[in-house]
Amino acid sequence: MKRAATLGIAALLACNVELIEPESVAGDPPRHYLDPTPQIPSRTDETDPTTVWAAAVRRNLAFLTDDALGGRHPGTEGAALTTSAIVSLFSDAGLIPSAPTLGWTTPIGIRAVQVVDPRLAVSIPAAPAELPTGEAPPPQPAGDAERIEISDGLWLHHRGAAGTFHLPMEVVELAPQADLTDRLALGVVPVLEGELIEPEVRIRGIFDAVSHRRPAGCVLELPGVEATELRAAALAWSEPEIQARSLDAEPPPGLAVEGFVSGEAYAALQRASRVTGSTADISFKVEERWFEDSNVVGRIPGRSNPEQVVIVTANWDAGGLERAEGEQGNAQAASGLAVLLAVVERMSRLRNSGRVPARSIVFIAAAGGSLGNLGLEQLAREGLALSENIVAVVHLSDLDWTAPNLTVIGGNRSTVGSRVQALMPLAELTDHEPGFGHLAFDLPRVPRVSLTRRNGSAPEVIDPSIPLTALANTARITFDLVWDLSDAPDVPEVIIPRVDPPPEAQPDPTPPEDDAAL
Repeated sequence: MKRAATLGIAALLACNVELIEPESVAGDPPRHYLDPTPQIPSRTDETDPTTVWAAAVRRNLAFLTDDALGGRHPGTEGAALTTSAIVSLFSDAGLIPSAPTLGWTTPIGIRAVQVVDPRLAVSIPAAPAELPTGEAPPPQPAGDAERIEISDGLWLHHRGAAGTFHLPMEVVELAPQADLTDRLALGVVPVLEGELIEPEVRIRGIFDAVSHRRPAGCVLELPGVEATELRAAALAWSEPEIQARSLDAEPPPGLAVEGFVSGEAYAALQRASRVTGSTADISFKVEERWFEDSNVVGRIPGRSNPEQVVIVTANWDAGGLERAEGEQGNAQAASGLAVLLAVVERMSRLRNSGRVPARSIVFIAAAGGSLGNLGLEQLAREGLALSENIVAVVHLSDLDWTAPNLTVIGGNRSTVGSRVQALMPLAELTDHEPGFGHLAFDLPRVPRVSLTRRNGSAPEVIDPSIPLTALANTARITFDLVWDLSDAPDVPEVIIPRVDPPPEAQPDPTPPEDDAAL
């Protein structure tokens, strides 16, 4: 049934392919694609190439948002059907299988783990009464201990196996000389001015660093409201943690419990850490979900330098861990892949007419994009090519067809940005921003950008009456950019941001006082 549906969708697409003459690319004068104003033109010309590109991206969006794909949620039957259909489209376009596993697809295992119903009970022994010097204090009855129970204001992780846990621990302050073995370490996240590290990465680094001192767990105080991004990352700590793991792999290493507590809970734990014999009992339940999806990788071999590659990527999934049944796949999330497939179609036509670029082009439809670009990160680790042979990485993401301008994320970090502006002078260039797929390829000296359109008002589904002019222009620009990167005699370069040295200290203009005059 699944295969029949895949073939049916692929056949539908094939029936709608418009045959056009291959465009001249190399040697033509540069073409400038200005964003249309207004977005909906007063008329459309059947011979306008924009109309051809708009028909291609609309056809691809209709395919990706079809009910048969079930919303393209990771780990669903619709996800498997999506990758099967993309394989068919890549194959029909004449691409060759190029996944690291030497096939069309490479699997990516995904584990989602979450702590639910956490509870904290703090026990602080009563202070002994003052006694005459030299007299030993009598043992304190257990009933004299102060007990504080907290069920709100806890944002915790447990990276190990699922189950129900009860962890009694002695409380100790997190300090360089403190013995943390089998104890609950208590501390804070330092808030630094001008911090460039992503909050999630910095927090993960703190817990990993503490784990080497073998505590049973570590909890930090929830950052204050003035540390906006850091606080948001801490509040998200109790949400499902998404891990890229093969289905037979062990969970990643981590503490038995790690996370954040409210100011009230932190104050109680801080008091406990100052009284010998104080304990903290933490109980919680861990729920997990395992599933597997696939990246799809195809290649157009280069004419004269096939070892050099231009990598073009987009994510195919949508919706994250949500499991709504029967809903259409988010059209905004599908826009990047719709443009990628349109570029593949046009490249196929040029290839069939004998036009082949000098360098190879690798097209990637990646899994796990709505969970954090997991598929791209795995492919980057597995290595699609030697880093010195990667000419550029171009990622397509969230191309809002009502947004006024194209934005090139990372465009200020390489000359790829200037190449985009040569095609579209109004394109906005920015530095790297967290969350975009080009950053998955963390390779030195490799130009990387993400193309996106944002701040528009496009709905989640496609209105057949609205012309997709902006999205068509994006597909056209992407095609010319990729062809230029793969066929031009020169290659783009990385731009290293200039860091000005701190200003030298100026001498004090006030002359020193004469000691003799004092």
